[in-house]
Amino acid sequence: MAHETESSLSPQKPSPLLGLLGILVSAFAVWSLSKLYAPNERSSSSKHPQDSTYDAATIRQNISSPIHVVVDASPPTPTPDEKREAREERQEGRDKKRFRVEIIVAVVLAIYTVVTAFMWWATKNAAGAAKRSAEVASASLHLDQRAWISISRDSFQWSENSEMIFPSHILNTGKTLAKHLDIWTTAIPMKANETPDFSYEVGAGKRPFVRSKTGLLWPSAPVPFPLPVFEKAVPKWKKMTLTKSFLAEMQEGTSYVLIYGKATYEDMFGISHWVTFCDIYPANNRMFSELKDSYAKCIEYNNVDSNQ
Repeated sequence: MAHETESSLSPQKPSPLLGLLGILVSAFAVWSLSKLYAPNERSSSSKHPQDSTYDAATIRQNISSPIHVVVDASPPTPTPDEKREAREERQEGRDKKRFRVEIIVAVVLAIYTVVTAFMWWATKNAAGAAKRSAEVASASLHLDQRAWISISRDSFQWSENSEMIFPSHILNTGKTLAKHLDIWTTAIPMKANETPDFSYEVGAGKRPFVRSKTGLLWPSAPVPFPLPVFEKAVPKWKKMTLTKSFLAEMQEGTSYVLIYGKATYEDMFGISHWVTFCDIYPANNRMFSELKDSYAKCIEYNNVDSNQ
């Protein structure tokens, strides 16, 4: 069964602030250009200074004849230098206006750029936060719903000369099924001065393992898993019987039984997992004091993956 978690982000709507700022910039640019290229009314309406040797515009001459003569003085034609100076003054005025407009437009564009960059940064952060929230929610769902495999030893009581078998069971303590379960485990006698090596080598002369493979393991449905104790014999290992001497060695703390194994499986989300486990028998205060190093290694070997 596959499980997918999808998360989507709603597209960001254009900001009213950006829209308003764009309208203001456009309107200001149109107004500035209209003022820049408007006819120069001042230059067209300017008049040349009049050069006259008379204080009055009209000279009246009184002569003895009965004829009344009026003489009007006309202004002189501007010289080329004066025309050039007038053009330069008008051009200088236009340049100053253009420079002021360019400064204002540059400031407005800078403000617009800063606002746009800030909004892009805020949008990016919001998208990142939403993505992280979706990932956390998906991981939490996975941890809550995934399969968790454990191997536990059941209570028992051996009698002398009986076959040493640990009654155990496999249990899925999660909320969903586990797939492709593969378990390797063994139980072997050890001397107090021997430390576990947790080897999984197989072949001639190597320690034997009990292997169990299951296609599906449903939650809260324990599966019996009997585990015999193996002792090394010639030419191969064999199932061990509880002898009086070995029972005395366990009671004295000079020998013990090491149980360890590993399990691999896949959850319903398609993610692979593993678990390693270890146990020492018998577990009593004397064994704890005699087997400090072995107990420390055994406890450390109990572990699970962190795959998500």
